[in-house]
Amino acid sequence: MQKMLDLCDKFSVDLDVRFNTMKSVAMRIGPRLDVVCAELTLSGGIIQYVQSLKYFGVFIKQVGSLHVTLTISKLNFVERSTVFMQKVLQEIQS
Repeated sequence: MQKMLDLCDKFSVDLDVRFNTMKSVAMRIGPRLDVVCAELTLSGGIIQYVQSLKYFGVFIKQVGSLHVTLTISKLNFVERSTVFMQKVLQEIQS
């Protein structure tokens, strides 16, 4: 994995792009997810290991196999829809 990140880093220098390691994370998935791994670095920063992440609005959780949960996205949608509908109703009533 580190070799792939080093290759990405090399190309980023050639393309005058810098990775933001504060927004970059790594996750272990599979039967060995509890095994301690070496630190991963990118653009001079350390990438943090996480147990869950959000990727294009989809939440991914660290479990023994790949598991995608849409629960939080659904809750956010319902919450935003409710607020929107309340504002619409207020406008209609006034």
